[in-house]
Amino acid sequence: RLVLTASGKQIGTVGGGELESLVLTTARAMLTGRERTCFLEAPACGGTVTTYLEVFAPERQVLVVGAGHVGRAVALAAVSAGHDVTLVGDAEQALQKLAGDPVDVVISDICLPHLSGLDLLRQVREKGLDCEVIMLTAFPTLFPEAIAKDTIPDMNFNGGRTASAGRYQTNLNPFSNVNETYDAIANLT
Repeated sequence: RLVLTASGKQIGTVGGGELESLVLTTARAMLTGRERTCFLEAPACGGTVTTYLEVFAPERQVLVVGAGHVGRAVALAAVSAGHDVTLVGDAEQALQKLAGDPVDVVISDICLPHLSGLDLLRQVREKGLDCEVIMLTAFPTLFPEAIAKDTIPDMNFNGGRTASAGRYQTNLNPFSNVNETYDAIANLT
């Protein structure tokens, strides 16, 4: 058994040599990529060895934007659901984070200082970032389609609860329904 920690520390062995070198190279790539499990076949001792690799880490990298009381509650819900969470105060900080570290999911309030959550979504799309975006608002009646369409012209509304724009699916969850919001966070895929 061999364990490779995120810091690069190796614990144990799979026998050394070329096999171990291949396992370590693959494991390092898995720690920085999206692949969570892998069967690796490699020649060893005149035959073939199949090695199973698995990343033991939080399921998803989640960026919560808006560090007020709602953002902190959302971040806590995401942590309790087993996700790796970063909490930032505004869209500018989110864009800085996204420039350096990929995330799987961005959860943002629509109403943010300076750049809005919609502006953040627009920039995520323009940069071609591969992440899901969940938009939250405490004021769903103040979020008319016209405002969204001014920001993101190709946004399509599906019954007022979700919107899609290209490959970005956006959930418009009013935070007044805490259980629904928590379920959306707990069931991130």
